[in-house]
Amino acid sequence: MLALFLGLMKRKSEIIILKEAAILHRKAFSGYSTKNLNYSLIIVSILVVLTYSLYSITSDPTNDNRLIYTIPIVAIIIFRQYHLSEKNISVKKFSEVINDHITILLVILYIISTLSLLYIF
Repeated sequence: MLALFLGLMKRKSEIIILKEAAILHRKAFSGYSTKNLNYSLIIVSILVVLTYSLYSITSDPTNDNRLIYTIPIVAIIIFRQYHLSEKNISVKKFSEVINDHITILLVILYIISTLSLLYIF
């Protein structure tokens, strides 16, 4: 689900960047529109959060469902990325994704909270 989300985000940013030249750049872009990509991104972002939620509840390696406390962090990260795509901030490179300070802080918070939930508490 996360790979699908990232792929759709990349397609949307390419269409926004290239505008009318998108079809000339890649013929597959003729089947895409930003409106349809927005709808797809909304659905897939919800599915990413639901998939992670189900994973953290059913496949928790600690068998006591401690990872459910990380679900809000994952949801905020996913919806933050969707929000950035709505503001027409083009993400051409991975280096531009990690320049978003809020996303960096959220990922660090996720890593710290996951490691502490699994190994400390």
